[in-house]
Order: sequence, then C-alpha cells, then structure tokens
Amino acid sequence: MRTLQRNWMLIAVILLLTSLDIILLEKKYAIFSGGFLQANRISGLEGRSIFIATVLAMETALAGCIWYLFILFGAWRGATLQSSKYLFLFVYGLGSVLLDAAKYKVLSYFGDFISLAVLRNLGGGSVREALLYGLEDGKLIGIGSLVAIAICWYGYRRLRRRQQIIWARESTPVSKWTATAGMLLCLACLVGISLAARSGGKMRFHLSKITPYSLANSTINSLIAPEPSALNVLLAMTQGVPDQAEQFYKVGFKSKKDNLVLVVSESTRADVLNASVNDRPVTPVWRSVAADGSAGWAYYSHTGFTTSSLKAIFRASLGPGLPLGGTLFEILKAQGYQIVVLSGQDESFGDIEKDSDAGRTADIFFDARSAKNDRVFSSAAQGSLALSNSRVLQQFDAISSRINWQRPVFMYINLQAAHFPYYHPNMPLAVTAHPLERSQISEDTREQLKLTYLNAVAYSDWATGQLIDRLKRFGVYGRTLLAVSGDHGESLFDDGILGHGISITEAQLHTLLVTNRHLPALDALLGQTDLAMTLLQGIGAQVEPVPALQDKPVIQIIGDIKSPSSLGYVYPHGERLTINVDAGEVAASWLKSPIKVSELHANTREYQEATRLTIEWRHAAGM
Repeated sequence: MRTLQRNWMLIAVILLLTSLDIILLEKKYAIFSGGFLQANRISGLEGRSIFIATVLAMETALAGCIWYLFILFGAWRGATLQSSKYLFLFVYGLGSVLLDAAKYKVLSYFGDFISLAVLRNLGGGSVREALLYGLEDGKLIGIGSLVAIAICWYGYRRLRRRQQIIWARESTPVSKWTATAGMLLCLACLVGISLAARSGGKMRFHLSKITPYSLANSTINSLIAPEPSALNVLLAMTQGVPDQAEQFYKVGFKSKKDNLVLVVSESTRADVLNASVNDRPVTPVWRSVAADGSAGWAYYSHTGFTTSSLKAIFRASLGPGLPLGGTLFEILKAQGYQIVVLSGQDESFGDIEKDSDAGRTADIFFDARSAKNDRVFSSAAQGSLALSNSRVLQQFDAISSRINWQRPVFMYINLQAAHFPYYHPNMPLAVTAHPLERSQISEDTREQLKLTYLNAVAYSDWATGQLIDRLKRFGVYGRTLLAVSGDHGESLFDDGILGHGISITEAQLHTLLVTNRHLPALDALLGQTDLAMTLLQGIGAQVEPVPALQDKPVIQIIGDIKSPSSLGYVYPHGERLTINVDAGEVAASWLKSPIKVSELHANTREYQEATRLTIEWRHAAGM
C-alpha cells in the first residue's frame, strides 16, 4: 500500500493512457466491433484480453522508462524526488494524453492500415486537408485535455498541501544507479514485448497505432532486428530489367464530334446494377442505359481512392505521363468542345481540378465550393464538402441556357450521394424508410447498412434519370454518349471491412460503368486508365495506334503509389495476383496458399507475374 501511495502518479498515468488507447482504438478504429475502413477486428474474450494486457504492459514499460529518466535527470541536477515525479506527470502524462487525443481524432476517418502516405491519399494528397477533415469535431481532444489538466492540478494541490515540493536544490533519495537500472529494465521489457508482438497478425496492426509500440518497433527495425522490405525484394527481382516503353497515342477527329456526358457516381459498386429490394430494381435508370448500350462488367478502379481514380480517368495514366497527349478535358477543348463541370464535391480536393485541367479548360465550372451554404454536412473541409444530387441538378437548370448545344459539349457531373456515411438530411427514401445515421453504423447493423447504401445509390440513379430527361428535352440525347462510372467500389463489411482503399478486393475496386451506346471495349476487362480512350472512340475520335486491351491485366495499388501497402493484378478471366507488401506475401488464385516474396522461384508463374507487376508499378511511380 505504501508503494502504491509513493508511486500513484506513475500508476495513474499508466492506467489513464492504457484506457485512452483502448477507448480510442475502439471508437476510431472499431477494433472490437468493426467499423469504417476496419480490416482487422479482434474478436473473442481471449483475443481481446491478450490485446488489452499487451497494451497495458507496453504502456507500463514506456512510462517506467520515462519515470526513471525524469528521476535520473533530477538526481543529476539535485532536484527533489517529488519535483521529478511531478515533472513526469505534467510533461509525459499531459503530453501523452494530448498527443493520443489529437492523433486518433485526426485519423478518425481512416482505416487500420494508416500511414502518412495513406493519410495523404485519403486527404486528397494533402496532409493539411486530412487534418481538417479529421478535426471536424474537437470534443475528444477537449475532453482529453481537461482530464489531463485536472489530474495535473490535483497532483499539484495534493503535493502543495503536504508541502512535499521543495524547489530548493537538495539530494533525491533515489540513487543514480538505481534510476539507471530501472530505466534499462523497463526499456528491455518494452523491446521484448514489441519483438513478441511483431508476429501478432491483427494485433500488430492495431499496436502500431499506440506510441510505445511505434517507438519500440522503429528502434528495433533500425538497430536490432530490421525486417526486409518486400518492396526492396521486388525491386531487386527487377534490377536490370528494362522499364516499360511509354506508349503514346494520337487522337484525332474527322467530321463526327458527338457530345460526351460523363457522370461519376461516388463509391458505387458494380453489383448495384443487378440489386433489387422487395423485387424492385434499385437502379432502373442505369439498367435501362446498359440495355440500350453497354455495361462494363469487368471495370476496375486502380487505387480505391477518389482523387487518384478521377485522375486515372481524366489523364489515362496513373503516373505523370499523358499517353493520349493531354487530359480528356484538354483534348476535347482543343477540338472545340464546350466544357461544363457540375460537381457535388470540391474539385480542388487532391488537386483533381488542376491535374485534370478541368478548372483551366472549363467554360462553365461549378463545384461544392460554389455553394458552400448548401452543403449536406456541417464541415466545410475539402474532404467532406458535399452537395446533394438535387442541388447539382438545380445548377444544371440554372446554367442550361449558357450551354451552346450547336457545338459539341463535354459535361462532367459528379454525384456524391453514395459516399460514406451513405445518408444526409433530406435525401429521398426510395429503398428504406429508416436509413442509418453515422453513429448507428456497425457490423451488427449490416443489413440495414446495405439498405441505407442502396438508398443512396438509388438517389444517384434517379438523378441520372433526371439528367437524361433534360438532355432529351433539349433534343441532344440522341447525339450524346452518356457514361456513368463509379470512382471505386465500397465494402459494406464484406470480409469484415467497411469502406474502400483498404485492400485489393472485388467490393472495393470493382465499380460501376454503363453507357447508352454499345462500346466494344466494355465487353473486356477495363481499367480506369482505359476509359478516356474508350469514350473518345465512342464520340467519333480516331486513336492511333489502335489499342489492344483484350489480354492486358489491370494493375491495382493500395496506399501511396511510391510506397504501396498492396499491389495486384486482376486478369481478363477473373484470376488475381496480389502482393501484400506489409506482410511480404504473394497470393494468387492459382496458388493454394500465400507465399513469401523472398521465397518466389524464378521458373514459376507467380514469380514472372510479380516481376511484371513490379515493373508496371515502378513505371507508374516514376521510379
């Protein structure tokens, strides 16, 4: 009991930080219940108990290191033991609480695979915008700060009442050697626990979010037991292999220049085209469009992120090159097209507007920034600024008199309804009368979540129908190629995951594509970098040399393009090869089980395909 009284500050900080870790991991990453962008749920009493005990042990070891470090520092300076302890409480205790609260709040939108690279992707390429997105609600940081300050104030008052803080210089009762030994012992325990946890599968992913493991693992990788990087192994496999030759195409028009209307529907899975609820189709308009023209049944996003997917569509490239000689906007502008942009999102998010040339070439430009007061959510941060589909249609009506249909028109429309959390106030309820609020979304409400999502999809389908009616009313639909494309798919707790851009799966990367004309390219496997060329051919352009898409696999990249967490190929007949860079493993549909990247044999198909994939990724990344 006397020991507890003497060391109450240390114990209080350990328990507070452990509790904060567990609460925030569950609240922001749903590690026990499952949640948005959560791929590694910990289930079962045993698994959860082991995880909590490991977090407690790590927080104890790191706090012990800092505790003895402050005592040792005080001993060298001749400060009192109580003043050293109070310094520990204020600097480490308060600082850790504020750091944890800020860190988890900033990453609240993001998934279990989070890194700064992925943070930039989900923040549209900007860490600043990701911070603004994550910091929409400061309640958690405020509560953490108040609790930490209250603890420090209580400690100060308690010590002052007992007159145990003596600011005059005097010896501390703990020797320097004792403090040094305690610090080294705690450090050894932290390293030992971290080494054991490195092979912990799901546990390792979650432990990477807490400060003790992050610090210890970085130290281990640098000084003790560095882990070989799978990317380095892959790059070594391709060393000396020449890079892909850049393929450039010449795009030209003769007499025919039809209108092009490209509708991008946010977070829209490919399977919504056949979805029905109570025997009623969810997407009757898109079905009708596909029946008149084509459906891209094997159309894939390369990345699973909005910004990179849109750039892939408009630039026909994942890298810096422009194989068509310009962006889709730039090419059509040069051919005399009137450019119209009507977007429910902020097109400056992730430099979409800049990198696609939409802003520079548009004759009429409207996006969510143009009507901030009409946004459907409270936040005005770039990543969360969104307008309703009805507001986008309203803007179409407002500018329709400015569109000159006597010249060819390229119109890009972006519909945000199906983006997480899949419902906003005043959204029409066509599929369900009880859509889930964001706070209600969990794996336990999966069935209602699916209905909520399909309701949002139905809203975008309805908006497309309204657009078609307007085009017909203007008498231009017959000479207009209409294409509706998703930017990526969406996992609705498929395999325990909610969200997109987390891993290479059908749900997250297989996305919608329908056109009102039959386009032969849609009968084959198609990636988003192939769409611009396909649409250009569909409105009368001649592309030379004629592209061959039939036997070409589609590359898929998760994470930052220069430091991905996963790489993959999807093949024309549905086969897959996936490289989990973080785990250092290769999985393929023709393999019985994953194998280590370092154990690939040169005479095998998986080695040859992994090499081919690495070369294509290396080219896209500009490495």
